[in-house]
Amino acid sequence: MNGGRLHPLTAAEVFDAYCTDAISGELVAPESGVDYCAAPDLEDDEPGRGHLH
Repeated sequence: MNGGRLHPLTAAEVFDAYCTDAISGELVAPESGVDYCAAPDLEDDEPGRGHLH
């Protein structure tokens, strides 16, 4: 989150999230055949709509 809004992770942030040991902080080998790519855009087409539940 940034300024109360969600923002997508970059490819580097996705790689870091999945290839870093949560306890030690050490890098772990990436999974074979996995493409660590950027997340899709999270922007709402109607920004003033709000959350409805």
